[in-house]
Amino acid sequence: MAVEAGLVFVIEPGVEGRLLDVEGWAELRREHFVRGVSIKELARRTGMSRNTIRSALRAAEPPVYRRMPGPSKLDPFKEEIHRLLRDDPGLPGQRIRELIAPLRYAGGKTILDDYLHELRPLFRRPRTFQRTVYGRVGVG
Repeated sequence: MAVEAGLVFVIEPGVEGRLLDVEGWAELRREHFVRGVSIKELARRTGMSRNTIRSALRAAEPPVYRRMPGPSKLDPFKEEIHRLLRDDPGLPGQRIRELIAPLRYAGGKTILDDYLHELRPLFRRPRTFQRTVYGRVGVG
């Protein structure tokens, strides 16, 4: 750990590619823009490369951790759910869970209900009748 002029940074020897968290980003910007510490000095104090420091100083927003979404527990069962809804679009979610449980569905109620909520409009049969007649009434 390095302590200099009120700065505390954990420096792990031999570790490259460390992520810069929001607090570190804010501290770098504060040291450079408020206290006037040079990029070279910040790199020496923190153990980060000067390019990393420059990148952090140029960034208008703090760093954000993004992760690719993983596969859903529902993915292996989507074809069966589609088949069930094609046969009966009004099938309740509870009954769908009962029908896919023997196929080793281990997901919960919410994940299935959320999926059904966005999927059901695709399987609704269009109405073949119209109850309202649009036009003039009593023209004469």
